[in-house]
Amino acid sequence: MSANVPPTDVHGTSIGEMLERARVFFAGQQIAAWVVGGSVRDMLLGVPTADADLVVDAANVQELGRRFADEIGGAFYQLDQERNYVRVLSAEDVEGERTRLDITPLGDRDIASELSRRDFTVNAIALPLENWQTPDNLIDPLDGCADLRQRVLRAVTPTIFTDDGIRLMRLARLAGQLRFTIEDETAALAKRDSAHIADVSPDRLRDELCKVLGLRDAKSALRLLDEIGVLSRIMPEFDAARGVTQPVEHYWDVFNHLIETVGFMDGLLDADRRMTNSTLSQMPWSEHVANYFAEEVSGGVDRATLTKLACLLHDIAKPQTKTVEESGKTRFLGHPEQGAETTEAVMERLHFSRRANAYVTLAVRQHLRPMQLSNNLETPTRRALYRFKRDLGDAAIGAVWLAMADFLAAKGPMLDPNEWRRRVSHCSLVMESILDEPADDMAAPQLVNGHMLMEALDVGPGPQVGEILEAVREALAADEVSTSEEALTFARREWEARFGPLAGERGEDDAVRRGN
Repeated sequence: MSANVPPTDVHGTSIGEMLERARVFFAGQQIAAWVVGGSVRDMLLGVPTADADLVVDAANVQELGRRFADEIGGAFYQLDQERNYVRVLSAEDVEGERTRLDITPLGDRDIASELSRRDFTVNAIALPLENWQTPDNLIDPLDGCADLRQRVLRAVTPTIFTDDGIRLMRLARLAGQLRFTIEDETAALAKRDSAHIADVSPDRLRDELCKVLGLRDAKSALRLLDEIGVLSRIMPEFDAARGVTQPVEHYWDVFNHLIETVGFMDGLLDADRRMTNSTLSQMPWSEHVANYFAEEVSGGVDRATLTKLACLLHDIAKPQTKTVEESGKTRFLGHPEQGAETTEAVMERLHFSRRANAYVTLAVRQHLRPMQLSNNLETPTRRALYRFKRDLGDAAIGAVWLAMADFLAAKGPMLDPNEWRRRVSHCSLVMESILDEPADDMAAPQLVNGHMLMEALDVGPGPQVGEILEAVREALAADEVSTSEEALTFARREWEARFGPLAGERGEDDAVRRGN
């Protein structure tokens, strides 16, 4: 191993402890094992990693995996029964995190032959587990270490993408993650074989797309996916957006606007870029916001990743809703609603969970609303803020940040700093309201309940009661009522305005006709 690529000292870290326990375990079984793939690559690059891949010279991988999991107090999973792949997770650490170790059998090959079946040369390096801490005996039949030094992604074989189409997405993801360039012949292979992305299951596409969107520079990875002809094969809806012009207030056409919105969200969510960029630094960041975007929604996917997906899809319905009036004014009436329908279909097609689907679809449907809470970005009323938080729930913060990224991507280099400051001021007011008074807590002092309302108004149960109770909650949020008596008076006025006179004013016959 060249000294130009120093190994990472991971001893004492969670992955180091996992590998050391594995070394002792497999040595005790007299079974040869190798650390392979991306875990070796990251160690050599000095990149922190929380997982590792092992190839073992044994057939009974399931039994070995279960025994190893039991020995370390971890968990065992069968990843692929047909190919005999298993996963062992460590016990949770004090922060609830786990280290992953995937174990696969060597089969009837030698380790060099096994490496020759991998995707990129930088992932085709093995390290004997018995001396994993001092990698002097690296197995590198394809000269992956040289490509590591040159920071190049090179295909192991010309059939790399026909053998497994998901490698097309992995190419873009690794280029963005490692900041490597792609060797020319490998790029040509990706373009030639881009149609093989259609061979990949929706679940694998979803998982790899989320990894791409989880990058600090997801925009560049998306651009690369588009360049090699993969992006529209995953989401054909993008083709209609290409070249669709927008009003003069927009710098990019619809397709490029979608990609750039992801790029600005990349920047808004990145601490380093916020610190060094005077525009991004104005956004109201806090620990609460950081925790919000870091929170897992489902399947290991956090809210930041799903918000970037909403950025990518928020204007997807603009092409079919575009109209140009006689005056020359361009409109996209109804594009948020139609975009939400398209987004829901995309999410279902890629087998996202119902919770993830609901979050992204709602953010797309409501992406214009944060800036429409008041006229000309004036201070929103408490009633408007209450309704916004009520309607969006846990998507409220995500929708606000999507709206800000959307604005930056609309203006691009035409951004007026004064207009941006006005937007940030408005955004700060909305964010303060969301964080200080969550919608669920705004009606905490319950002035009236359904029973009190029905008794006071002499009405029976029904959807009208729920509607009036919600109106009372809005009035409370707007400081229009503060006592039970005021709430009941307000409720009576609202009922009569919406449903007509109450029984006391109309007589018993009318009450009977209304079902009261």
